[in-house]
Amino acid sequence: MEQKINPEHPKGSDSINTTRTVDASKAKKPKKGIKLFAVAVVLVALLVAAYFIFIYSQRNNGSTKVSNTCTEISYEVAPLLDARLSKNLEPYIAKIKSLPRYETDPDCIIPVVIYNINVSNEPEATKYYNILEAIKDKKHTISVAYYNKGIVSVASVKTLLDGLRLRNSARKGNTLTF
Repeated sequence: MEQKINPEHPKGSDSINTTRTVDASKAKKPKKGIKLFAVAVVLVALLVAAYFIFIYSQRNNGSTKVSNTCTEISYEVAPLLDARLSKNLEPYIAKIKSLPRYETDPDCIIPVVIYNINVSNEPEATKYYNILEAIKDKKHTISVAYYNKGIVSVASVKTLLDGLRLRNSARKGNTLTF
C-alpha cells in the first residue's frame, strides 16, 4: 500500500490519503447466490407454466360437454330452480331436451332433474337423476351458476330427489327406506 499526501485536501497538506492498487484479474466475480436465484426463478416459472398447461389439457381432454350451450343455459335457469318458478322453467327444459347429446352434460341434466322434482314427477326425476349419476366423473364439472342454489354436486341433487320420494311416500301413507 502506498501513501500519498494530498495537498488539496481540506485539512491541509498533512492529511494522508491511502489508495490501494487492485489487479483487474483479482476483481470480485458475481456471487454464486445471484446465479442460483436466477436459475431457481426460471425453473419455478417453467414449472408454473407446465402446471397450467397440464390442468388446461386435462380440463378439455375427453370432455363430453355438449358445448358451452349447457353452461350458458345454466346461468339462465339457475334463478328459476325454485319450485314456485317451475312454470317459467318449462321453455328451458324443452330447449335443453332439443339439444343433441344433452344427456351427456350435467349442466343440462341438473335442471331437468330439478324441474321434475319441483313438479313432483318422481319417475322422470329418477330417470334423469340416474343419467346424471352415470355421467358424473372427473371430466364433468357442475356450473358455478348452480352453487347459489345449493347444488354443488350430484349428492346435492340426490338430496332433493330423496325429499320428493319422502313427500310422495308420505302422501301414499307408505314408509320409505333408504
